[in-house]
Amino acid sequence: MAQVRRAPGSVTPYELNVRMRRLAKFASENHGVFQLLHWRMVGLTERQLYWAVHRGVVVRVYGPVYRFAAVPPTWEAKVLAACWAGGFRGFASHRSAAALHDLPGADRADVQITCPRWKRAHHDELIVHELKDVCFERDVTIVDGIPTASVPLTLLGLSAVRPAVTELALERALRRNLTTLDALDEMMERLGGRGRRGARHLRAILAARPRDLRPSDSNMETLLFAALRRAGIALPQRQVLVHHCGKFVGQIDGGWPDARVGYEYDSDEFHTGRVATAADSARRHRLTVAGWLIVTVVKPDLRSGATLACAALDELLRQRVPELASKTNS
Repeated sequence: MAQVRRAPGSVTPYELNVRMRRLAKFASENHGVFQLLHWRMVGLTERQLYWAVHRGVVVRVYGPVYRFAAVPPTWEAKVLAACWAGGFRGFASHRSAAALHDLPGADRADVQITCPRWKRAHHDELIVHELKDVCFERDVTIVDGIPTASVPLTLLGLSAVRPAVTELALERALRRNLTTLDALDEMMERLGGRGRRGARHLRAILAARPRDLRPSDSNMETLLFAALRRAGIALPQRQVLVHHCGKFVGQIDGGWPDARVGYEYDSDEFHTGRVATAADSARRHRLTVAGWLIVTVVKPDLRSGATLACAALDELLRQRVPELASKTNS
C-alpha cells in the first residue's frame, strides 16, 4: 500500500487538535486570551489562525491578541489583551489599575493602560498613557494575572485623572496594608518630578497627612477629615480610645483629647435598628459623663461638604481649647 505523503508543515487533524487544546489550556489561565506569539509557540501557523478566525473559533481583540470565542468576554480579558497589545511592558494603569486594586476612583467602563510606545490610531477605543522612567520591577505588579501599576503608581495616576478621590484611595490602600507612606515617598522621589501630571496634588495630600495618623475606617470618615482640614481646624486624632475613672468607655471615630471634643459618623449599615440605636445612646451617655462632647455626622452632611458639622466642631473647640479652632472666625 502506497504511503500518503503530507505537504511540508501540514499536520493531521489529531495533531492540530492537540495543539489547539494546549493553547486553550494556556488561554484558560489568562482570561481566555492569547497572543500571536503563543499561537506560533504551540506549532500553529498564521494560515491556520486565519481559518480559526474565519470559522469563529477565535476572535481578534487588539492587535496581535485573540480570544477563544467559547470563552465569554470579560473586562479583565479586555485589559490583559490591551496590555499585551501595548507591546513589551504594557500594564493597566490609572482608573483600570484602581479597579484591579479595588480602590476608589475605579472605572470598568473603559480600559486605561500605560506602555512605552503605542500606535494610537489603531486602538482609538483605549485610553493609553506613556510614562518614562518607570521601573517595571518596582512600579508594576501582577493582579489576577494582569500586569498592573503598583498601588503608589496607581495613586499618582488617580491624582492626575480623578484628583477628588485620591485621598479616599490613599486611605483605603493604607487601611488594607496595600502600601506604605515610605513606598509612596520613594515612588514620588523617582516619578513625581516637576511637570508630572498629578504629582503636585498627591504631594500636597501626603504633606498634609501626619505620618503617625491612623488610616480612616471608612470613606465617609476620610471625607469628614478632609472637610475639617479645609475649614482650617486643627487635625484630630482618629479612632480615639476614651477612658474615664480608669475604665474604658469606648472608641470614637475622631477627636481632640485635650479638648474632649469628638465626632462620629453614623452609617446606615451599623447604626440603624432599635438595638443599635439603644447601644449608641447608652455609649454616648457614658461619653458625656466622661466630659466629652460628640458631634454626630451623617451621609447628607458630607454630601453638602460637612459645612455644618465643621462649624459645630469649630465652635466646641473654640469654647474649650481656642488654639485648636480655626483662625478665620477668631
